[in-house]
Amino acid sequence: MTSAEHIAKLRASVKALDENRPFAIAVQSVHALRVLRIFDKGIDGASYTGGPMYIADDKLRKGGNHTGKTGKPIKTSYYKSYADMKKQQGFTGGQVNLRLTNDLQSDFANSPQTSGTGRPPVGNAIKINPNIYIEALRRPLNQKKLRGHIARYGDFTRFTQEERDAFNKTLTFEFNRLIKGAQ
Repeated sequence: MTSAEHIAKLRASVKALDENRPFAIAVQSVHALRVLRIFDKGIDGASYTGGPMYIADDKLRKGGNHTGKTGKPIKTSYYKSYADMKKQQGFTGGQVNLRLTNDLQSDFANSPQTSGTGRPPVGNAIKINPNIYIEALRRPLNQKKLRGHIARYGDFTRFTQEERDAFNKTLTFEFNRLIKGAQ
């Protein structure tokens, strides 16, 4: 390697450090883990409660079953429980994953809303500056939804030990990779 190539490599490493690139990679990695934990895996220990319910078919992502208690066709759909409605929509009935319409998930993930039932897009943490990233709900309705879910299921938005460990491991790995690349 020539001295000019080595200097260019060092400058690239300094620029990456100025931009705090290892931190950005660690933040994004953990953000993706959190979105998948909350909106795909579901909230640990949470279960749906409540009794029978009617939901307007146009409020459901896959439409409803268009039947009432008696089985006659109507404009809303009757479900014995919220878990039954989730099963009809293609979700595991016992899993509280907050993905009925994907609006809350897309706001939390800072990504476009999807209508599919596959894994949620993980989006990006919101960059304030190279040293500060946030996860935020921008729509007031979703802020209200989240407060209600936290009141019902506990503060599932707190970072888990697994997420903290993943952050530290990723940050260390990316920093060491950057330093070794500069040598």
